[in-house]
Amino acid sequence: EILTASANEEETLAAMRRELVENSYLVDPHSAVGLHALHHVQSLLPQLASFVCLATAHPAKFADAVEKIEGGT
Repeated sequence: EILTASANEEETLAAMRRELVENSYLVDPHSAVGLHALHHVQSLLPQLASFVCLATAHPAKFADAVEKIEGGT
């Protein structure tokens, strides 16, 4: 079975903030979409215990997005 998920800009920024607050780890927007999808899949399939989510870029490449989450907007 294949599950899919997407994230709009607000959800992407929320995933970036959540990762920064919960794990003190700054992720790039592409990785944040992956994390958003991971949380979505976990909510659909809570019986699955293990997941892997790979970061795909460095946050420094996305200064505008990082500025939004650091500024709290």
